[in-house]
Amino acid sequence: MTATNNRPVKAAYLTASNPFDKRVWSGAHYYILKALQKEFEMVIPFGPVNTKMEKWVRYFLRLFEKFCMKILKKNYIVDNNRILSGYYAKIFEKKLKGQNFDVIFATAAPNLICKLKTKIPIFHIQDATFSLLTDNYPYATNLIKISRNESNRAESEGIHKSAALAYSSKWAADSAIKDYGADPKKIHVVSFGANIDNIPQIRNPEEKAREETCNLLFVGRNWFRKGGPMTVDILKELNAVNLKATLTMVGIARNRVADPNIKVIPYLDKNNPIQLKEYEALMEKSHFLLLPTKADCTPIVFCEAAAFGLPVITADVGGVSSVVENGVTGYTLSEQSTAKDYARCIVEAYGNKDKYTELSKNARERFEKKLNWEAWGSEIKAIYAEKIATQTNAKNSL
Repeated sequence: MTATNNRPVKAAYLTASNPFDKRVWSGAHYYILKALQKEFEMVIPFGPVNTKMEKWVRYFLRLFEKFCMKILKKNYIVDNNRILSGYYAKIFEKKLKGQNFDVIFATAAPNLICKLKTKIPIFHIQDATFSLLTDNYPYATNLIKISRNESNRAESEGIHKSAALAYSSKWAADSAIKDYGADPKKIHVVSFGANIDNIPQIRNPEEKAREETCNLLFVGRNWFRKGGPMTVDILKELNAVNLKATLTMVGIARNRVADPNIKVIPYLDKNNPIQLKEYEALMEKSHFLLLPTKADCTPIVFCEAAAFGLPVITADVGGVSSVVENGVTGYTLSEQSTAKDYARCIVEAYGNKDKYTELSKNARERFEKKLNWEAWGSEIKAIYAEKIATQTNAKNSL
């Protein structure tokens, strides 16, 4: 793709963390960067910000955070502090100056762009707004007033400074418009992709459907928010109705589960080839990804499950329905659903071999058409061409 003066597009990619670390933001920073680099000739990552000054600023902010927690019994979000945002702005302004960039891509970074002074168009990529996270995610719950104000201000300024915004769900996109007054013409919904380097060859769905034991897989670090206790209860309900089932739980501490029949894997590092293969093997042998989450945006693990033709059984919260099509690629149960409801859903889906096969095939098809980073990158490129490239005839510079 070329800029308006027929030279290659030059883009900056802003993250405060290391975009090459697949452990950060479920690996999304890394795969977004790679997707952008396939579509644009020159994408230069600006991260991580790892200066002595940043460490000192964060050190004092952490002290204030501890004060809020211990004395005021309130939470404080360090990342959205105005001083820290101002420091990031200065760092990035220096890096951008005189570099002749056509666009800035920023991922989940309202705190990085809210105080950034630049004429370069900003394309912001997000999976939620702060309004949606408030009182739904632990770190955004019971906030001290100043932190709530800082976070909402950063979100609002980030939205209004951006020339285009791509959200991973309609749920998040609608919030940008409703809660922050975003111009609907700037807002787009583009599904994230699966964080995998090699497209897997999936097992024959018909063969999996005929297996006697139903293997369930849970993947999530936050025990309560991801529905860990409910997942254990679901297995108990399945045992009660004599469905032969196994459960593997990835990402949780071993002491969370007392049942010796539940396999617990505290952590798998996708940067490690051996552990990555173990993760892929779990996806391949499982029959359902079970995640009765209480609050979520658009979990990348759902996209990864689709890549393996693995139907998802989850809760209809947040932006989940933008990834999992109820009754087509899996099931999204209501927030009020009980362990018995989930168990009943699993029994019915696995008991109907034709239906299970259909779910599996549909999941893989949705991955191939939509839930992959190549498709994401193609849509982002089209949005750039329509919303930004056509409006940059005049030279943009700091």
